[in-house]
Amino acid sequence: NFNEAIKLFQKAITIDPGSALTHNALSMAYYNIKNYDLAIKHCDKAIQLGYRVSPKFLESLKNTKK
Repeated sequence: NFNEAIKLFQKAITIDPGSALTHNALSMAYYNIKNYDLAIKHCDKAIQLGYRVSPKFLESLKNTKK
């Protein structure tokens, strides 16, 4: 259940806003419910924090902007 996962990831980010892994997971969960703006926002944050995001996932996000 992606909506439940999003709630848990959001809670985790309030505890540790610098968790690149959590931002990446949140990005993927948002992507799966087609909330692409928030998926991109959290993917960008994960990258900013040093997470190496999957190139395939980055390509998928890029394709949502068409």
